Amino acid sequence: LRPPHPILGCDLAGRVVEVGARVQRLQVGDEVFGDNSGGRWGALAEYACAREDMLAIKPREISFAVAAALPQAGVLALQGLRLRGGIESGHRVLIEGAGGGVGTMALQMAKARGAYVACVDRAEKRDRLLALGADQVFDYEREDYTRDRDGFDLVLDVVGRRSLFAHRRALRDGGVYVMAGGTIPRLLQHASLGPVVSLFGSKKLRILVHRPNVADLEELAARVVSGELRPV
Repeated sequence: LRPPHPILGCDLAGRVVEVGARVQRLQVGDEVFGDNSGGRWGALAEYACAREDMLAIKPREISFAVAAALPQAGVLALQGLRLRGGIESGHRVLIEGAGGGVGTMALQMAKARGAYVACVDRAEKRDRLLALGADQVFDYEREDYTRDRDGFDLVLDVVGRRSLFAHRRALRDGGVYVMAGGTIPRLLQHASLGPVVSLFGSKKLRILVHRPNVADLEELAARVVSGELRPV
């Protein structure tokens, strides 16, 4: 048996050294970054082969190291926040698993739009999350964040720790729960029951399907250049 991806790694940044005959947008010497999870993976190497539609031009203002930290976590955060139909000033957002790559980027993006952002993670990550702008931090080992009396307009869940019904309880009327990660049993529960439960009432339960694309990469880079976003 052979592993499907003998060289791991999907986030990459580097300089184009060779292009295929059908490549039109990129050329040798371009500085690019992207997510190779839709292709051959292999980013943990000196050279990698990637599809043109998975790569964006890296702005000169950001380093290769910063660019390589953006693609998968940043696009997941961006697309997860969009499933609410956009975040506006005054919205209440809860991010479960906020201390990881997706969570820290979603926190910064939601704060930049004027949202009240509550984060869920271990107690030792509290200070870092507050420094990134969190308005409230729940220690999931001690606090039941699904019973917050004010509720949330969006719950972005990166870890899938609690049940579908617990997360539904955390939503305000018209709120949306987005599952962006978790265990197989939790994913199966949400995939099978989420659409049914969403038929009753105004609260919606959705699973995020990751769709890497150039436009979102370019938006992330622009946010970094503007100072709104920084990988941590």
